[in-house]
Amino acid sequence: MQFAGAVADMLVRLRDDERTYLALDLGLSATGFARTRLVQVARTPAWIVRGEEVEEWRPLGFTEHEGAFCLYGPDLKAVTLHEILHSSSGEQALGYLNRLARALTTATHNGFALPRITTFGVWFLEDGGVLLLPRQLVDTICESVPRERTLEMVDRFNHPDYEGEKALDFALAALTYTVAVGRYPYGGTTLEELRERMRDRPPTEPLVVCPELKPRLAEALTASLSPERTAAAEIELWPHLLEDLRTAGLYVSGIDGDHERLVREAERREKRFERSYHRAGYLRRNGFRLLVSALVIALVGGVAGNIIYQQLQPRSISGYAPEEVVRAFYESINTLDHETMQEAVVDGAGRQEVDQVMRMYVGSRVRLAMEHREGFLNAQEWRDQGMPEIEPGEMLFGIAELEIEHLDVEDIEPEEEQRFIARYERWYVADTGEPGEADPGEAEPGEAEPDTGNGEQELAPAPGRAPEIEGYRHQDRLYLRRDRVDWVIYRIENLVTEPIAEPEPVQ
Repeated sequence: MQFAGAVADMLVRLRDDERTYLALDLGLSATGFARTRLVQVARTPAWIVRGEEVEEWRPLGFTEHEGAFCLYGPDLKAVTLHEILHSSSGEQALGYLNRLARALTTATHNGFALPRITTFGVWFLEDGGVLLLPRQLVDTICESVPRERTLEMVDRFNHPDYEGEKALDFALAALTYTVAVGRYPYGGTTLEELRERMRDRPPTEPLVVCPELKPRLAEALTASLSPERTAAAEIELWPHLLEDLRTAGLYVSGIDGDHERLVREAERREKRFERSYHRAGYLRRNGFRLLVSALVIALVGGVAGNIIYQQLQPRSISGYAPEEVVRAFYESINTLDHETMQEAVVDGAGRQEVDQVMRMYVGSRVRLAMEHREGFLNAQEWRDQGMPEIEPGEMLFGIAELEIEHLDVEDIEPEEEQRFIARYERWYVADTGEPGEADPGEAEPGEAEPDTGNGEQELAPAPGRAPEIEGYRHQDRLYLRRDRVDWVIYRIENLVTEPIAEPEPVQ
């Protein structure tokens, strides 16, 4: 056959004496058994989906073109998914993904056994149709393509353990992530590393890679791709979601304070996820050796060995400026992130706060397991909503209106120590009918903070009683120094604790 011209990425037009053909050129140099296998499945029909209609596109076989083994068939005007991902803008690519989602929904409802989603196996036709190469043909081609190419064209978008609609749901989420964020959801230079990441951790936080992404979209992508996802896969929801995204846009026009806070929280989660992933991978690769080492350490001083190990691990706040460390410590109260709080302090500083958040975290997990709900209200979000009335059984907890002021202190080198004033409100639901409550107004500067909602018995109202809200204004002085290369809080002084008048609920 003669070359008649390039059609799109991976697609070329060939011709003989009578007609022209469309051919898929992946640069295959198949020989021997691989060549025989390709010839055997060459005429397996593909499907063209147009709306609710499905028709066959039957390949005519493989042919040689410039030393490559190409699949060819009746002529069509088309582009590959691979080209769409690499040459279209985000909004344009979403339009194509919407077409793919609709085609997959139609094919699923018609009982077709769909293959893995591959960037070479999905063609978008000029007339609006979508061509899907069949499973048998896709799998056989993948066996003949070099591993580094299948990693980019196939494995980046397909979970190794999913089948059916769940697999398609994951693939559409991975494709949408790639289009919206501008990179793959999971890193990894080898197939093994890529699959470990898909199984062991959420995708790279979208707001970390693309801070201007709309938070609602970032949250949806993370939820669909996370191993801990709880929602069932519903392939028919994707066309509506993609159309909404295309209409409303992918990105915010300007980043305000609330958005910056979401980005910082995403950065902290990403550091924690990546650190946990590396620890889990290390344990997988060195499980037996670590078991033997643990037995030895237990015999000769396991506690000391564990302390050394923990001290050698990077903190989630590693690289933070002093003010960022202070902010991370206080904002972690609202997210119940006791791990970040523990890593932001040394020498017992903030121990009462950390213990309280840890108790709240355990309590919320227990409640989620027993009642299938956390019943936990973030204090800052509650205040932003106008301080509405709390429903019975709900727990209001956390801080709001955080302000941080840097203190300039003479005779102290900035690289040796930093000091800050933190002002904030603390809100919680308390059972004020019980005797023996501490009076928050009795705290003296420099002393440990009094029990203003830190006791477990005060985290939720007694059964059958209306919840009562208490709030206090706090002012703390914080002292920071370097611990190895990181800034950490080594002392917290409570300067002011005063009650806030009872809030007026929103009617």
